[in-house]
Amino acid sequence: MKEENESLTENLQIEKTRNNEQEHQIQLKDKENQMLRQTINELETKHAPVSVPDWSTGFRISLNIL
Repeated sequence: MKEENESLTENLQIEKTRNNEQEHQIQLKDKENQMLRQTINELETKHAPVSVPDWSTGFRISLNIL
């Protein structure tokens, strides 16, 4: 019984360690995703379409300035 308990305790500790590692990886991916979203937002803001009049038609057209 004692050996079984020790074995279960050891398995539990291994599982806890594995879960902690997975949680850490998830946190790293969340941070990376947040940084990528911020970069995308900055790029979209910098390269937002510009609306200018098209004098030949009288309508406004959107230009993507890169």
